[in-house]
Amino acid sequence: MKSLFKTVALITIFSVITRFLGFVFRIYLSRKLGAEYLGLFQVASSVIGIMLTLVSSGLPLSTAKFVAKYEAENRQKNKKAVVGASLIIAISLSAILCLLIFIGQNLFTHIFADDRAIKLMVIMLPAVFFSSIYCVFRGAMWGKNDYFSVCITEFIEQVARIVITVILLASLTSKYDFSIGTAQCFSIACTISAILSVFIYFKKDGKILFKKGEYKNILRSSAPVTGVRVTSSFIQPLSAIIIPAQLISIGYTSSQAMSAYGVMMGMVFPLLFIPMAVIGSLGMVLIPNIAGLMSQNNYDKIASQVKNSIQTSIFCSAIFIPLYLGVGDLIGVVLYDNVLSGVLLQISAIIVVPIALCNITSSMLNALNLEVKSFKNYLAGAIAMFASMFLLTKSMGINSIILGLFLCMSIVALLNIRMLNKKLPGLQLKIVKTLCKYSLICLPCALLAYLSESIFLHFLPVFVSCTLGGIIGISMCLILLNTFNIFKVAQVMRFKRRKLRTSP
Repeated sequence: MKSLFKTVALITIFSVITRFLGFVFRIYLSRKLGAEYLGLFQVASSVIGIMLTLVSSGLPLSTAKFVAKYEAENRQKNKKAVVGASLIIAISLSAILCLLIFIGQNLFTHIFADDRAIKLMVIMLPAVFFSSIYCVFRGAMWGKNDYFSVCITEFIEQVARIVITVILLASLTSKYDFSIGTAQCFSIACTISAILSVFIYFKKDGKILFKKGEYKNILRSSAPVTGVRVTSSFIQPLSAIIIPAQLISIGYTSSQAMSAYGVMMGMVFPLLFIPMAVIGSLGMVLIPNIAGLMSQNNYDKIASQVKNSIQTSIFCSAIFIPLYLGVGDLIGVVLYDNVLSGVLLQISAIIVVPIALCNITSSMLNALNLEVKSFKNYLAGAIAMFASMFLLTKSMGINSIILGLFLCMSIVALLNIRMLNKKLPGLQLKIVKTLCKYSLICLPCALLAYLSESIFLHFLPVFVSCTLGGIIGISMCLILLNTFNIFKVAQVMRFKRRKLRTSP
């Protein structure tokens, strides 16, 4: 039990640190590249993201699962063969994908709104190849419960990317050169993480064996997971094509369209997903706990854990509403020196709750062996998002992404919760009532934060006004939630103790 708690704490600490560094790095890039070239980089990254999903989503999970299985059964040859089979599959798939993109790069002139994104995409192709190698050894270490090696490798990759990028960009002058340098540094960082993972694996007596029988096992296990994640990963690249094209059709220049898209995806979205640093760790703990309880047919405890997890997720996300809605306009100026990002952050503030609910409930369905149904729910939400982007961008502009994301996450979350209520009769989630209670607290607190910010601006600097306004809004929110017994910090502590007691 202590080992479980330490593992969760380790993953959470490294996750928060790595995400924080990544967030600071995004702020640096947004200021260095500017909205237009950040959008250009986002467009190129969207294609690379799909390729990375293909080579590094299902394979590490399957590798970890089989390594852990054979480790428990003391079948050492099979364990080594799993790593060998995964490595061959990963290298082959990534090499084929990179070759196809390189040969057919001219086709993207008909897809991208700005041809300059093609060069950035090609520069990042080595990242795909080396990430495929890294993901296999990451899965092998994960399967052996070597969480520290996994976390430290990801941390070093993030640090290396930041340091190399800052050093390289210091010697460049134009913003287009900045975007090229950023793409180059991404490939270099992925190469470093691959080399480091290989070194750690063999340093800890890891071995590889090539055996035909394991190829089918790996492919059969990883294909469904990869299919689900590839489908979900198409949202960003498709939006990178649809939104700029739609904006251009209503009179935006290519530069203006890329700038608006870059602000939304590169500045606002990272802020909306900050609560996931905590909720993601919660999901990681839930999956093995629920799996263990299912083997015992202990659905009462499963229902209890699910209910507490959803309440905790709502709380962790809702407390950001007074901050984003109340002082979001200044947050955009303080972090990015960009007024539009602050305005869009205020408009999209309430989406943090549907995002949290969507993610935590999806983890629960996966733990309950309802992956296919979870995927169908996601498709329903994705259809709503694309409908918003296709039909409303001409009338709403960049705000169509905000509406689309809200519809997507809300639909998925509600369908997931409906399925959880069916699967766990004792759950009895009253989600609408709970959300209404939070709204009655968070919205007035957001107004208080806004009024406080406005008063402070008369005699204090922008950064101080923003900080004080945010603190007042969040503090009042916490006080009211506790006073009206909507959520207490003691609930989290009781939940943590309960997780430890019920851990398999």
